[in-house]
Amino acid sequence: PQQAPQQQPQQPPQQQQQQPKQKQEFYQSSRARFIPLPRIRYSAMTKAELATVLRNQLNQLQDSGDPLSDDFYFQVHSARKGSSSAASGFPTMENFGSALRSRFRHPDGSPKLPTGTLGRIAASSLRKPKKLMSLKGSHHAAVSVREMNEQLAREFRAAERAREEKRRKRQQQQQQQKKKKQDADGDDDAATATDDDATDKATAEDGTEEAKAADGEAVKTPTATKNDDSDSDSDSDSDDDDDEEEVIFRPKAGQAPQAQQQQQQEQQEQQEQQEQQERQHPVEWSLDSWRQRRIAQQPDYPDSGKVEAAIGKIKSLPPLVHSSEILRLRRQLAAAQQGQSFLLQGGDCAERFQDCTSTSIEAKLKIILQMSLVLVWGARMPTVRIGRVAGQYGKPRSKPTEIVDGKEIPCFKGDNINSFEPNAETRVHDPDRLVQGYFHSACTLNYIRSLVTTGFADLHQSKHWDLGYVQNNVNRQKYQQLTNRIVDALDFMSACGADSAHDQVVSSVDFFTSHEGLVMEFESAVTREYEGKYFNTGAHFIWIGDRTRQLDGAHVEYFRGIENPIGIKVGPTMVPEDLVKLIRTLNPTNAPGKITLITRLGAGNVKKMLPPLIKVVQEADLLVLWTCDPMHGNTHKTEQDIKTRSFDAILDELSTTFECHNNTGSRLGGVHFEMTGEDVTECTGGPQNLLATDLHVNYTSYCDPRLNYAQSMEISFRLAAMLAEQRKSKQQQQQQQRKSLEY
Repeated sequence: PQQAPQQQPQQPPQQQQQQPKQKQEFYQSSRARFIPLPRIRYSAMTKAELATVLRNQLNQLQDSGDPLSDDFYFQVHSARKGSSSAASGFPTMENFGSALRSRFRHPDGSPKLPTGTLGRIAASSLRKPKKLMSLKGSHHAAVSVREMNEQLAREFRAAERAREEKRRKRQQQQQQQKKKKQDADGDDDAATATDDDATDKATAEDGTEEAKAADGEAVKTPTATKNDDSDSDSDSDSDDDDDEEEVIFRPKAGQAPQAQQQQQQEQQEQQEQQEQQERQHPVEWSLDSWRQRRIAQQPDYPDSGKVEAAIGKIKSLPPLVHSSEILRLRRQLAAAQQGQSFLLQGGDCAERFQDCTSTSIEAKLKIILQMSLVLVWGARMPTVRIGRVAGQYGKPRSKPTEIVDGKEIPCFKGDNINSFEPNAETRVHDPDRLVQGYFHSACTLNYIRSLVTTGFADLHQSKHWDLGYVQNNVNRQKYQQLTNRIVDALDFMSACGADSAHDQVVSSVDFFTSHEGLVMEFESAVTREYEGKYFNTGAHFIWIGDRTRQLDGAHVEYFRGIENPIGIKVGPTMVPEDLVKLIRTLNPTNAPGKITLITRLGAGNVKKMLPPLIKVVQEADLLVLWTCDPMHGNTHKTEQDIKTRSFDAILDELSTTFECHNNTGSRLGGVHFEMTGEDVTECTGGPQNLLATDLHVNYTSYCDPRLNYAQSMEISFRLAAMLAEQRKSKQQQQQQQRKSLEY
């Protein structure tokens, strides 16, 4: 409304009749135009009509009486008018939704209304046309009218399914009663059938009345040119609906669906109800509950006594990381979900015990710090740094054995399981290697902590972060210009005395460790309980691989009970519906900062497979951080049977993933690389233009090929350019929003 009415306290029913004229002006001045969709068409819904629809839905959630009156909408709007929570002066979803939920509560005080459903509809209806604000999270961003219309359609269709299920159950009860009566009195079959048919008809009419609030029909205005039933046909409605006839939402009598469609809806409803019950009342979790599930990719130890001894030793050792560090990472990842930071995760495909040296650790830390510096400058936002380090000693394999010199021996599964040496004796799975893996992780983590807190990560020293073998002059010039600009800015702050309060920020960084949670005996042994919650203290961040993410598997059962942030590798075999189930199983409370989705689809599959995955997560309103792993989906072998990856394919998947997220209204919040700070020759292409014939020069990986230093830095410059372009585009959108609001 152009002029907000004065805030009025809650009035008794006899005084509420004094405001009809004021309410009528409010309703008439607040109209929203919605683009018609299949089955639901409405373009001029007034506040009174919206109140009727919402009131009917709310009444279904109440055990008794106390319907939501039109005065309540009016008073809530008046109370929220002019608040600082919304730039346009209209109430936000949080304000309006909380008002609705506070009015309708169960006897135990819990709200009857779920967060983000009816509150979203009510808040969106109070906004001006073409100025709708995003209702996802606490920030505000532009959202199209069609997107809001689709959200409304989903809410009404869900209510329609619930009404249909209720009507179906009533009919089944009537049929059961009819059958019992026929068995008891066979002589009166005809009369009984007649009476029960009449009862069924009355029941169907009751169900039809109940379905009115969930659906709508297109009622012709004087300018209408189409039939009323045209909206129930197909999905062929185009986005160009500006020339559609004016239609007004009106309750209509529902029609029974076809038998096949009804059966599918019934199965879907039963499945959804079962999943909802499982989320609300999950099976009790314990540290050993994973042992009751089927398990994959585990070592086959020949001596169970040695296994118990090794696990007992690990349980007696102190944790590698503290719970407070894990919670700090979750807060940073929650900020990344909101677009306030960017995640950089990288390191070796599989660590080796022999690489636990100061030189190797420094090289790994240097490349991550340098890449993060480039990303910070390009994106103008903090970077969350997570290394595949200090624990990435195990690897899943597609086959348990391999042929070496004509003999079949177990595959190398990582230094914490068996040896890389290709003979039958060293490839035996040894539980003592789990203890060795713990101590090597502790040594690596200890040295990393000393480096990041004693000036190694000082931004003032970034001009000295040169590993000495960058041969590409263009790449060297890019990096030198960038570091010079950053150092000049820091020197200026120092000269002004403005950096004294930020010495810790520029002289040290947060650095977190991660690995794939593969060997369940080890993962459960390093799990500790703090204040009634369980933390995997072997790393800050652990992820589930594409081969161990079965919903009924042991890994998912274990992961759902820990507080660590969890990564999920999403490969080409991931079914969109299964992804939603997996996220809800691992994060039933939809807590922020908990789930990171790491897509690894391959450059040629992104455009086809990624949008459906994004869509189902958006429709389920799940809080996740989308990241891209452009490495694993682009692995192939050369003619010489050498495993490698193409730099161009890696860059192609990364850029295409960026494009898909932008086109679907999502956000790519991080990247995941297998890389090293050494000058290896394992991936073709890049600034050094490596060929397949060059791979033998310095191929040192014991598992999958990694980006070398020059390739990693080139990727960081390309990625920084994408982030910079995204940042500028966002700034332009914000400027346009401010201008439209001012107008």
